[in-house]
Amino acid sequence: MPFHLIYSRVRAIRKAACVLLVIAVFAYVMAEQFCTAQSRPDISALISQLKSPDHALRVAATAMLPSHGASAIRPLIAEALSGDLETGLRVVHILETIYTADQLEAIDLAESGLRRLMNEGHPAVSQDASDVLSRNYFNIVQKRAVHEVRKRGGQIQYETERAVFIDGQPHYPPGGWVIAVAIGKDWKGGDEGVIHLKRLETLRACYLLRGHSLSQQAIDSMRADLPSMEIMERGAAFVGVATQPDSIGCAITSIKPGSPADKSGLLQGDIVVEIAEQPVQQPDDLVRIIGENDPGTTVNVIVLRGDPLLRFKLVEMLNDAESYSPLLIVSIIHQMRTVVPVKLEPWQIDN
Repeated sequence: MPFHLIYSRVRAIRKAACVLLVIAVFAYVMAEQFCTAQSRPDISALISQLKSPDHALRVAATAMLPSHGASAIRPLIAEALSGDLETGLRVVHILETIYTADQLEAIDLAESGLRRLMNEGHPAVSQDASDVLSRNYFNIVQKRAVHEVRKRGGQIQYETERAVFIDGQPHYPPGGWVIAVAIGKDWKGGDEGVIHLKRLETLRACYLLRGHSLSQQAIDSMRADLPSMEIMERGAAFVGVATQPDSIGCAITSIKPGSPADKSGLLQGDIVVEIAEQPVQQPDDLVRIIGENDPGTTVNVIVLRGDPLLRFKLVEMLNDAESYSPLLIVSIIHQMRTVVPVKLEPWQIDN
């Protein structure tokens, strides 16, 4: 037989053998999955075992239920709310196992279930569920909530320098803790998305920017659920300074890196006395005037800056103006006066 015919037949035999091998492997995998599914008790049977008088069966059900993942969560919650105390405690343990297993489709459902048990369950079950959420706050709760808020167009600011106190204990989580959120016209979450803000228990400030779509009912709901958070209305423009009242004007206590204030050359310790040709006597004046301007506008900020002793002397003179020459007061103000043009930008607190 010619060589080329022999070679063709060998190739055909090899190809057929490969096809048969693939079919055999596929059949084996499907059979194994079928047998596993047939041998693994279903969810309702396992949940019934949680109430069995046989301790070994209760333990076995507790170990097997997490493998059912998201599909087991709702029936587990129903059983925990209607069953006995031990069943409720076992359900909390099962939910924690699912919650921490890094199954994306089950995490939010498990957290929702734990919160329901915390609010509606037996006191001991409620405490256990609360402890699970507390233990996993920074590595799961905060991370998931931040993801959902940003996905809907919210801005998140982390605090990385100071500790946050939870139940009286200081925490320094890697990457920081969420201190502020900003919701503006880009928010796509509607009132329903507020639930993700409420998961951020460390929030201290919520900035509602001009053009946001949240209803007053949603805002009141946030205020009720997060009493330590201050809700503040703001304009669309952003400068990037923290301030406090001062006897002369408004003192800058800190400046956000990369902000318009930072780019323009404003300094910590500057006393703002005027912005956009309007006088500033307190922090609320500064907030109001900035809010009246749009992003992209350049405004002149007049600050008093210089020797602290000179500033102290100026305060003394202003408090007792009748005892000093007006020309001397004007002269000191002129020495300290600095005009800083600042180009306003859209709000940006993400870090």
